[in-house]
Amino acid sequence: MTLTDTTVELDVVPLSGSIGAEVRGLDLRDIDAPTVEAIRRTWLERKVVFFPGQQLGPEEHLAFTRTTPRCSRSTTRPPGRSSPATAA
Repeated sequence: MTLTDTTVELDVVPLSGSIGAEVRGLDLRDIDAPTVEAIRRTWLERKVVFFPGQQLGPEEHLAFTRTTPRCSRSTTRPPGRSSPATAA
């Protein structure tokens, strides 16, 4: 399955008939606004989106999450995490 924006084409691989997908071939450390919008549409359509092969540090992960709409926030911290921001 390929979802196309006017300037962005994502490689989307559905994981089941109705929910879940992998978005392949992106580097989430360097994405532009049209790519974020294409990811958002994929997320709304597939409900769960995975990005295999990403090597994000805590700050890069937080920068990516700031580009996406909030749906919920964790109120617990995984063992060894001192910052609530990295637990979300």
